[in-house]
Amino acid sequence: MNFGPKKLNVKYHLNALSKNSNGTLRCFSGRSDILYIPQKHAKAFSILSETFYERKVFLEIAIPTMIRFLERSEHIGRLPGYYIPGDVRRGDPRVTDSRFFWFVYFPKNKLWFIHPFKLHQNELDMLKFILIEKVKALTNCKPTFLSLGRQKT
Repeated sequence: MNFGPKKLNVKYHLNALSKNSNGTLRCFSGRSDILYIPQKHAKAFSILSETFYERKVFLEIAIPTMIRFLERSEHIGRLPGYYIPGDVRRGDPRVTDSRFFWFVYFPKNKLWFIHPFKLHQNELDMLKFILIEKVKALTNCKPTFLSLGRQKT
């Protein structure tokens, strides 16, 4: 995606960071796996991302800090979701066993994300037969016709 010349309104962004840091310029930290950047901030986020990447800033510091460059803290929302406890690298069943996932989280319809659940561990039956079919059903868009109250004659 090409956003044109790489220019930032540095004064605006430093001011936003300063206000978010109670008058100081500091880095923030936090989870950085799932985020939404509004279109109005896309160009600045792209430039900041490249800058933080080139300087090898740790992701969990870069993302929260970049977001505070872009917008005041009171305008930053949190997506409803759940971070599963456990370590996938150690094979913790809370993260790797799909039965746990389906029992605990599938009934909840207000979650936008569940992290770091892995659907590619040993048992793929749930992935193959439930999740893939659910995704197909949700993405199989068909045209619908809206009735405007006209009666057939």
